[in-house]
Order: sequence, then structure tokens, then C-alpha cells
Amino acid sequence: MKKYIKQTTVFFTSVVLTCSILFGALINPVSGFYYDCDLNKMHDEFVAEFGYEFVKNYKHAIETIEELYDYFPTSEFGAVYPDYFGGRYINDEGELVLLKAPLNGSMITPTFKYFDDTIVKEVEFSFNELSAKMDLLDEYSSKSENIENVSGWALDSALNRIIIYLIDYSDEAINSFRNEIMDSPKFMFEEGEEISQVDALQSEEEEVNLPKEPIISNPVARASRTLYPGDTLTFWRSGVGWLNQSLSIGYRTYQLFSNGFWQAGFITAAHVGADSITGWGLRNGDIVADSNFSRIGVVNGAELYGYDAAFVLLDNPNQVMPINSDSGNSMYGWIVQGQVLWMHGGRSGWQSGFVLNERSTILLGPIATLNGPPLYTNVYNVISASYFGQPGDSGSPVYTTQVINNRTYITGVAGIHIARNQNLARSFVSRADHIRYMHSPNVTYILR
Repeated sequence: MKKYIKQTTVFFTSVVLTCSILFGALINPVSGFYYDCDLNKMHDEFVAEFGYEFVKNYKHAIETIEELYDYFPTSEFGAVYPDYFGGRYINDEGELVLLKAPLNGSMITPTFKYFDDTIVKEVEFSFNELSAKMDLLDEYSSKSENIENVSGWALDSALNRIIIYLIDYSDEAINSFRNEIMDSPKFMFEEGEEISQVDALQSEEEEVNLPKEPIISNPVARASRTLYPGDTLTFWRSGVGWLNQSLSIGYRTYQLFSNGFWQAGFITAAHVGADSITGWGLRNGDIVADSNFSRIGVVNGAELYGYDAAFVLLDNPNQVMPINSDSGNSMYGWIVQGQVLWMHGGRSGWQSGFVLNERSTILLGPIATLNGPPLYTNVYNVISASYFGQPGDSGSPVYTTQVINNRTYITGVAGIHIARNQNLARSFVSRADHIRYMHSPNVTYILR
């Protein structure tokens, strides 16, 4: 079993899964989804990469995490933790660790008595205290166009601290942040790098072969080609033409409006075609085509600042395209530091890695523009993970898994891949449970 580089930064590894996820072949006993996959081989690869003891412990850890979510009260934004709860994470042996913050007076701690077979570690700060400090940092960044020399920050449960990532890392830079932005004993500082995820789809020579606009071969007939998460997308804008960058299909969803009206489609990223004059990222009305440049839909809701996600309404343009799904597409996955995730990358294929931080804020950029210099934007509440991601994977689905009866199942959606840092050590996921509310209260994006 490979170990963590340190207590909170798990080893960086990638597993390319050898199964092909399809629709309609095998029932997943956990969540009722269908897919065609050699589950035994998938599980064997999991054990070979992480070790039998880790997988056994991991199975129990995820089961306990599910119990925790049932144990604590919840709001629309997730679990509501008591002030004595310091958080939780999965350690390098696959074991769940519960964190216990200092008590006020005679307050009782029933959580740790109820989960008496779980490792308990005492820490200095509660999860609520750390989350509140993250909220303050996010609020500060929302009022400033750019926090100089900072690539982001992350809540590290294992270290019980918030990590501030400085691009130019030095004692002087640390003191500058503490004196000019914010200071707290909850902060730790590490060296960071710029975070980006953009890439040209075609070379200049290939661009001459592009159709003038997306192809509609037969607008009357229902499209016969099935779309899958991870399939490549291209984009066309009226008055501009092809945006010359690619994203991937994320997960199925429908757009539910407050009046009860709904529209079927899927989620992808939003940072293609950012324009410093007329808007950032994908915009309503941008036409979406597949890798063959055939029209499949239109952007009907996109956010770059804060989310980096877009909803694509399937239209083709008169008939709804069939879109089948990998397993896990109708439920959100619980996210815990140290948990194993799988990305179905549009360019990289299946890749696995660990959750490094379940809540991070990143300064995403440079994002290409059509007019003017590259842009940078803050994206909040993202997952940082150790799987391998590369340009072209943006928008691809990221899944959670569980081990049941010596098989490894995809059990939920974590979100979509949006970025990675320059040294490829961290990839970033825009969370599905966060995307759900990106236009609240007027519209909600529901997994289906």
C-alpha cells in the first residue's frame, strides 16, 4: 500500500479502468443503475493499486460515513455539524478518523459514543469554525478582482487548518498575506501554482476543414446516436464561429424552474470562449455540437464566476437527443477527504485518485478570451483531488465509489472536472451539489 506524502496530501496515482460503462446491461444493487462492466476486474485493479487492507478498511469507512450523514441533521447545503465536531477524513490505511474539538462547559458528545468503533482524534478547531473562516476568505475574494500571489485556499481536515497557496512562496509573502488580507491561527501556507484547463481543439491547418456552422443532417428525425458522459463537445457562437476549444459531457440533469417547468439536458464546464468585452465563458445561445460537429443542443444557463458549470439543453434542434448515463447519475456522492474518486475523462479516459480537500477555493486561469488578455476567476467550493486530468477533460464526470461483496461500484456523482494546477499534482472538481443551486431560487439543476 502506498502511503500519503504527508497526513493530508495523499499519494498521487492514476488508475486507467479497463471497463466500458454502458446503459442497460447490469443492475447495480446499490443504486439501481445499469452498466456493462467487468466489476470483478475493476475491483481487482482497485485492490492491486491500493492494497487489500486499504480496500477492506475503506469499505467500512464509507459505510460509516453514510451513517454519519443519516445521524446528523441536514440542510439544503449538506450536513449540520455540532460545535464539538472537528470533521472527518479517511487516513492512509483507508480508516475513517473522526475529529473532536474542545468542549464548552458540560456539553456532551454523543457522536463519538455512537460511533465507538471509529478512530477519534482531538483537534484544536471545530469544522464549523474552519468553515466560517473559509466563508470569510471567499467573501473577501468576491469583493476583490484578484488577490495577488494567491492561487487559492483549502480546508484541510486532517491538519485541522486552512491551507493558503502562495504562487511566490516566501516569509515576506506570508507576512504580506497576514498583514494585508487576513490573519488567523487557523492558517497554514504552502507553495501554490497557477491553475488552468484550456486547450485548442484543432490546429490551424485543421481549422480550414471545419463546417461553417454545426451540422443538422435531418432536423425532423430523432437523432440515433447516443451521447455518453465523457464524450467530446465543440462550441459555436453566432457572429464569432467555432470557439476552437473542447469540453466534455458531464452528467445528465434537468433544469427545474420555480414554476414547475423543466427541460432535459446535461452539465458541462463553462470556461470555453471567455470574452473580456461581451461576457465570461459559455453564454446562453451558444450552440453545442459533438465531435463530428453535429448540433446536439444549446447553452441555457452558465456560470463561470463561482461555479464553472453550464447547462446544455438537448434539442438537435427539434428532437431531444437520447443521452444515456454512467451509473451514479441520479444521486450525489458523499465527499470526504481521503476518499477515492474516478473521473471519466473526455481525453484521459478513466482515472482514479484521492480527495485531497473536500472544500477549496481556486483562482482559475488563464482563461482564453476572444477579445483581450486572458482572464482569471474565482471558483468556490471545489474538490481538489489527485487523479490525472489534462486539457480536454474539462466538464467530464467525476464519480464516487463503494465496495460491496468484493465488487467496486460507482455509487454517485461528485461533480465535473474543471481544472488542474501546472505540476499536475492536483485536479479540481466543481461539485454537483453546489452546481444544483447555481441559479437558485429561480432554477435548480436536478440529477436524473
